[in-house]
Amino acid sequence: MSVFDDGNEIFSTYTVHYGLVNNVVYGILENSDYKFLISADKGLSLFDVADKKVFNFNYHDGSQNNGFNTNAFIKSANDVFYFLVLGGHTYFTEGSEGPFRSIPNSYFSNFYTNNEMMNPENGMVLEKSLHYTDSIVHRHRQNPVSISYDAIDFINIQYGRFKFRLKGFEEDWMFVDKPQLARYTSLPPGDYVFQLRAANPHGLWEEDGVDLHIKIKAPFWQQAWFYFTIPFLF
Repeated sequence: MSVFDDGNEIFSTYTVHYGLVNNVVYGILENSDYKFLISADKGLSLFDVADKKVFNFNYHDGSQNNGFNTNAFIKSANDVFYFLVLGGHTYFTEGSEGPFRSIPNSYFSNFYTNNEMMNPENGMVLEKSLHYTDSIVHRHRQNPVSISYDAIDFINIQYGRFKFRLKGFEEDWMFVDKPQLARYTSLPPGDYVFQLRAANPHGLWEEDGVDLHIKIKAPFWQQAWFYFTIPFLF
């Protein structure tokens, strides 16, 4: 696809190397925000000219399939964008990019200590379901600590990316392409916050995500009252 800049009187060409879903373009429709919906051989692209960003969309995001047709597209009088595909059609309304902007909601699924899954039934660590827990108090002997997580998105069925960190123990985020077990061994006593964020397949991250506050209690011989009583023992 080539875009003409009338101010500088130059053409700029965009291909798969820039992020488009395919170089074989079947149709282009423009909305009022100077964004282009582009039907191509293997899906649909949303191209934001101002920000120079591309979001790709295919059957994983809710389209009938990736079989778009040549010259089979139209913008209706009420600003609905239609693209015909094999077996049906895909459409977007003006001002809504649908799956491009749908952001998943991350959540914690399980909490493990000493490699054993904790739940309210076993009476250790968790007093209620992890979904309704925002803080955990942990004894120093309950190591290692592991947390499993996931995300839910009612539009996109593909995973995007995840990032997490244990604030108070590490500053940098860990980025992963699919859910995995976050594991920490031999955590020293202190207060920590396990932070989790998820992104959709188009690279849009949730802002708040979920946080889990974890307090590792110090052993008795490291607590103030123990140091205070030592002189009286001798």
